[in-house]
Amino acid sequence: MARPSLVSDADLVERLADVFKAEGFEGSSLAELSRASGLQRASLYHRFPGGKEQMAEEVLRVTQAVMQAHVIDMLGQDTSPQERVKELVRQLDAFYNGGRKNCLLNKLVSNAPGEARHNRQIAEMTRGLLAALAKFAEGAGARKDVAASRAERAMTLLEGSLVLCRSLGTTAPFQNMLRQLPGELLGQQES
Repeated sequence: MARPSLVSDADLVERLADVFKAEGFEGSSLAELSRASGLQRASLYHRFPGGKEQMAEEVLRVTQAVMQAHVIDMLGQDTSPQERVKELVRQLDAFYNGGRKNCLLNKLVSNAPGEARHNRQIAEMTRGLLAALAKFAEGAGARKDVAASRAERAMTLLEGSLVLCRSLGTTAPFQNMLRQLPGELLGQQES
């Protein structure tokens, strides 16, 4: 009989994600992934025979599923736009731990030749989120072109705020973005 796993799959993926968010793909060593996971390298390879590549793919797959369930599907619910955007802010705040967690997509995307392993999966996730935000803004009354612009701006603000948080060592930019996001998506920006 196989020994029970000491680390649940969900816990393991979250721990690996934290390493990839902090270090990116190339910067994440197997020693660091092993240490963060709480598993010996042999146990880690048993769970992920494809090595670090498979770990990153699984982290991206789980991230995509979480984003689908907690953001994209939620944006399509049949509640008021104000209720949905309030929930969006809550979900993003939880997902990025108040701005303390880096963006996985930003850390794993690469423009270097031969290192663009995950770019297709990341582009798919980004397009899905942009489409959901645009559909939400359109459903809240914006013209299609305006809704697409609002979605792009919202993504730019989200990603930019996370970069600022990391570079300045404060979560203030992320918290400011969360306060501005409803107005951005609903077209009620401050002048």
